[in-house]
Amino acid sequence: MNKNQYYIYISAFLTILIPTTGRFVYGFTLMLELFILMMVGTLLISLIKKLKIQEIESALLLITLISTTILYRQIITMAYAEISLVLGFLFYLPPISVFVINIITSNKNKNLKEKCITNAITGGNAVFMGLLIFLIRDIAGYGTFTFFGKNHHIFEKVLFAPEKLGIFSFLASTPGALILAGLLLFIQIFIDSKVQIVKNVENQK
Repeated sequence: MNKNQYYIYISAFLTILIPTTGRFVYGFTLMLELFILMMVGTLLISLIKKLKIQEIESALLLITLISTTILYRQIITMAYAEISLVLGFLFYLPPISVFVINIITSNKNKNLKEKCITNAITGGNAVFMGLLIFLIRDIAGYGTFTFFGKNHHIFEKVLFAPEKLGIFSFLASTPGALILAGLLLFIQIFIDSKVQIVKNVENQK
């Protein structure tokens, strides 16, 4: 993947993260959906290749991802209607995201096991980054920690009083989320580049 493509996929990932309410429970719900879609798509691509019906690959992939999203949203609605109501159309961003489609359709020459492992690692890294962003926004921006609770209610633990948050409450806003995501992604890109340099040096020995 060249640098321009890398930035396109980063931007596509941010379009999933930024519009979402900065509570951990909502972010976890969306990141779980993201990971499920990537693995379902990976299995589907392998099945299509095995059945030799690549000419309808795009249509089948899109239909399957959207159908999986509808099923996933229905399950969330039955369990936690409030989460489904708040996220709304955001459920449908992952299945049409360039980020998700690229991960699913890459590594076509690998066998199923290798593709599942590779895509699970790639998707897992993205999910971890997303969860970290939502966790920081929830704790620092709202002073709370939220997760799935009992009796179909969202669990909320107040960690800091609102008046003690100060400037950190900015992280709860959309611009704050964008700045936080940009900072964390910059750190990740910096580390990845350093690791790649070390690998290149070792390969030249």
